[in-house]
Amino acid sequence: MADIAPKLIHLSAEELNASHERVHKSEVSPATIEVHHTILNEMARRKMERPRDDWDEYEILVDSIDNVDLTSLSGLPAETILDVIKTTGDTTGNIKTFLTVNGYQMRVEAVEKRISQEDGKWIVYNEAGTRTFGSYNSKEEAEERLKQIEFFKAEESYKPPKSVREAAQRAIEWIDNGLAGSGFTSVGRTRAGQLARGENISIDTLKRMKSFFSRHKVDGQALGFNRGEKGFPSAGRVSWDAWGGDAGFAWAESMVERYENAMEKHEGHEDQSVHGSWATGAGGGEDKGSTGRPAMAPDKAPEQGQSKEAIREAQRLRRDAEAVEPVVTSLMEGIAKTIGADFAELEGKSSLEQRLKSTDSLARKIDQDAEKDHGGDREKAAKGISDAVRYTLNVDDENYADGVEKTISAVEQTGWKVESVKNFWQEGDPYDGTNIKLSKSSPEGAPVKVELQLHTPTSHRVKEVDLHDDYEVYRKSTDNTQRQVLWDRMVDKAKAIPRPANMAKLLTLGTLVTQTYETAQQAGLVKSTGVDIMWTITRGGIAVCGISQN
Repeated sequence: MADIAPKLIHLSAEELNASHERVHKSEVSPATIEVHHTILNEMARRKMERPRDDWDEYEILVDSIDNVDLTSLSGLPAETILDVIKTTGDTTGNIKTFLTVNGYQMRVEAVEKRISQEDGKWIVYNEAGTRTFGSYNSKEEAEERLKQIEFFKAEESYKPPKSVREAAQRAIEWIDNGLAGSGFTSVGRTRAGQLARGENISIDTLKRMKSFFSRHKVDGQALGFNRGEKGFPSAGRVSWDAWGGDAGFAWAESMVERYENAMEKHEGHEDQSVHGSWATGAGGGEDKGSTGRPAMAPDKAPEQGQSKEAIREAQRLRRDAEAVEPVVTSLMEGIAKTIGADFAELEGKSSLEQRLKSTDSLARKIDQDAEKDHGGDREKAAKGISDAVRYTLNVDDENYADGVEKTISAVEQTGWKVESVKNFWQEGDPYDGTNIKLSKSSPEGAPVKVELQLHTPTSHRVKEVDLHDDYEVYRKSTDNTQRQVLWDRMVDKAKAIPRPANMAKLLTLGTLVTQTYETAQQAGLVKSTGVDIMWTITRGGIAVCGISQN
């Protein structure tokens, strides 16, 4: 209210009453209610007789911080915490600040339960109780579904950039020095703390930030708002920076615009793809292409010869991948737009069709990795799989280095963790590209893992067309002589891939990796008998001792 309240102080009682009457001639809207309540608060300050009307019942939600551990907030009355515990059984609550005709009011509300038992079934509801996300035979299944919903909700959150964090930290120092003014609320102080600490901010909060900045732009015209002016920092400037300052305004506008564009582009996607088959409590995950996305390729059942343990783990990984795919695909679409990239295509088919690894491929990889790196332990091998959900973006040669750098930055701003960036652009092996491994914590504790490959159009075509047939034989062959011939041929073909522009910069991004030839034993295709060591030494496979391959 800093833009309205100072002006009202200088009005006479008659002018204040006249302003109140003029407001009532306007249509009811958040803006007019805000002015109305501010006028009445000024009347109360002067102990004037306040007019009573229907507008008194309106309240404006100024700020909301959800799922807060109330015991972490100093100064909160113990009886308030006890009321929440009695209602929900824990100390978590939602803190909301409202503008009313009686000034600002902070309220603590219990976090609503969203699981209820009806007719022998456990039903998962949204917070408003207006929509269900499936019925389940046990409370455990319903709670599992609720965890998934919370994970998706967390996806609509954003990490404040450095400039926003610095503005909020500056505001906290001013607040601690008593420069915030009497109208500054404890919730505003909490919000500044969240921004300063770099905590993820929800899209709803970003929308409120945008609204706040839009209303309070006029504060910048007041004396003391700008550095060097008398009275700096003014209360308005402290409040401005508490919400992230100029950088916060630009960030909020940008993120809200990106979110709204995505919602417009994928209208109806959340209902069908994210919750789709879950709405009935069933499995699923197949994208029918209703949002304009290519439909996913059908899953492929495991081939004969794969172990039962690997198949079981592969089926679990595939189910988990189907659960998170819609949210992750939306994330990747946003990143592609940010860096000016396209999902890779070949012969009119988008790589998005293969965004989930098949159960067959997962089981085969689990068997191989278990023998190669985990002493035969399939469960450990499965935990190491990072590409059950995978995407491929093409960036043109001229902008490739910048594209890799922007991708890393864009991912970090979404709250996902960049686990590794492997740069394969050194010559000497068949593969050229950049592989980025991402992860995000889930309610179950096990992180969601995603692999993103960045290619140039040529490096992608060589990988998928020129090398494809040779690689398909190489990755399954147990004949080391054949494997060596295939490897050498793939290395020769990869030499045709031109280097992207600005290679000096590109080679500073991530960890430089060069792949090397592997025998069948080293690749985990057969159990090691010692012949893999002999093969590496002789390279030609010439027997130098009596060891034979079983």
